[in-house]
Order: sequence, then structure tokens, then C-alpha cells
Amino acid sequence: MPALYPRLVRRRLLLLLLPGTLVKPERHPLPHRLGRRIGIWFEAALFSLALADHINLLRKEKESALAREQAVLRQAKHDLEEKVNERTHGLELAKQQADEANAAKGPSSPP
Repeated sequence: MPALYPRLVRRRLLLLLLPGTLVKPERHPLPHRLGRRIGIWFEAALFSLALADHINLLRKEKESALAREQAVLRQAKHDLEEKVNERTHGLELAKQQADEANAAKGPSSPP
């Protein structure tokens, strides 16, 4: 779609240049200033369309990049939560084993 506008601009230039070359100025149906105004208006309209298309393209790229970054962040958060859960479970097991070892020794006497 973005390649459409350069083609339209080239066609518009051809359409604006050809009538001026084939018709003598005194026989041209539109006065020179009116033709220039129409050309400027048409050029501004095409430029606006091309600019709007480019802005929409940038917006879509930004949204897709943001979605990718959010997916990466979600995955990193999930991985981190798994690591925290694994380490917490490991610490709980180590504490339980230490408590069992202390209980097996019996009551400790003060030195």
C-alpha cells in the first residue's frame, strides 16, 4: 500500500504536465492560475494521504513492537516466579531437614 502514493504522484505530474505541453496557452480551457491552484490542492491532498498512511504504518509498527515487548516481559516475569518458587521450596525443605536433625539430637543443654 505505501508504494501506491509515489505512483499516484508520478501519474499526477504526467497529467498536469501533458495538457500544458499539448495545448497552446491561449487555447487552454482553464486559466493558468486556476490550474496551478488545482495542482497545488491536488498535491496537498496526495501529500496528506501519503502522510496519513505513513503515520498509520508507524502506529502499527509501534503497536506490534509494544506487543512483542509485553510478551517478553510476561515470559520473563513467569520465569522469575518459577525460580522464586523453586528456591522457596528448596529453602523450606532445608529448614525442615534442619529442624528434623535438631529434633533427632534431642534437647540441647546450655554450655
